[in-house]
Amino acid sequence: MTAMTGDTPWPTEIKLSKDRKALTIAFDTGESFALAAEYLALNVDDLEARIYTLPTEIDAEVARIKLEHLGGGVDSLTDDQVAYLSGWQEGTA
Repeated sequence: MTAMTGDTPWPTEIKLSKDRKALTIAFDTGESFALAAEYLALNVDDLEARIYTLPTEIDAEVARIKLEHLGGGVDSLTDDQVAYLSGWQEGTA
């Protein structure tokens, strides 16, 4: 497939994750986007043509799948880190 001329990015690769939850589209500009394929498929009849904010859990899962595909991963916060981030008692002085 050849790239389109002009300013319109052209998809060069489309991948569906093994668990079928994320669809990654790579463009000839070097950018790639991971989409929540499972969410879209399950809710297709209820979705309008507009921009949607995914539920946090789905967004985090798509990010995890994308990072895993790139050879990375996601760390989880420890209980101490959660407490620190949630409170105002500790901080820089």
